[in-house]
Amino acid sequence: MKVLIRLFAAFVLACGLIAPAAALQPIPPGKVLYFYDSFNGTNFWTPAFVQRGDTVTTVTSASGFVTQLAQGPWDFVVVSENNFDTSSTYGAALVAYIAAGNRVVFNNWYQNAAFDTAFEATVGSPLNQTGITVNNPLGVALTLTNAGWGVFSQTLTPTGTGQSICSFATGSCAVLGNSGRTIRLGLIPDGLPAGQGAAFLVALLGTTSPPVGAKTFEQNIACARDQINLLTANQVTGPAQRNLMNTMLGSVLAYRSGYPSLTLGLLDSVIVRTDGCPLRTTPDTVASQGGTGADYVTNCQSQAAIYACLKGARDQLVAPVPK
Repeated sequence: MKVLIRLFAAFVLACGLIAPAAALQPIPPGKVLYFYDSFNGTNFWTPAFVQRGDTVTTVTSASGFVTQLAQGPWDFVVVSENNFDTSSTYGAALVAYIAAGNRVVFNNWYQNAAFDTAFEATVGSPLNQTGITVNNPLGVALTLTNAGWGVFSQTLTPTGTGQSICSFATGSCAVLGNSGRTIRLGLIPDGLPAGQGAAFLVALLGTTSPPVGAKTFEQNIACARDQINLLTANQVTGPAQRNLMNTMLGSVLAYRSGYPSLTLGLLDSVIVRTDGCPLRTTPDTVASQGGTGADYVTNCQSQAAIYACLKGARDQLVAPVPK
């Protein structure tokens, strides 16, 4: 009930229906990574970020999104995939980012079982619902319009810890999942009404919970090793390379307390074999690196997930010691 009251309060304040008492946003502005492919109508996310005062990094390609995601963590990641299906490029990296305890708001238009699980919201039927009721005691009605590709919407069903925070006549139009860290929208945002679109999105952001906090060094190394062990045969250059990465990460844990320089060197030796996509958008080859070495991990989605864990561990290893 508290979540629903916060959503209604944020919506009313942002629409200017009552005078604000203190601040417009219950969730403070932050550093946002925003990925969208295209809009036929108004991109309401942009004015929503302005209203909140967020600092936004915007990307419009799936490969660019994977690269930027690895530079996180971000206060918010917002994905609005309205026209294309590029999930084969970014999906694994986004799912891993959510599993790491981060905050993500997402919409798409196609079926994807991995996203159903990650966001605790399954796509059902019927499609093309137009009327929205925000779930609160008074009810705020919105009507979706055709922005150029039909009034497309997907009815959602919450699973796990998910709860509906707005409704179509036949089911949920947005699910707050992962104990409040994720939102899956069942609509394309440019179909929202002109006078209420940005305010609606501000209100949605206001319902989310903070990230669960940074992993420990040991958890980041375990995260990387888990991702390495999930690699299929065609995502790694060979079993010997997989075993070598795991062995080196085991040594990183063993040597951390007594041999910091050796630990950093071993960690960097694994990072350099997994960093082509996050840093240069494509796997490193011997030719691209001037004959010095190729990435052991050859799939960009897998690289992004592994690199995010390793970067988190490295940042902790080289962090300045408080005085």
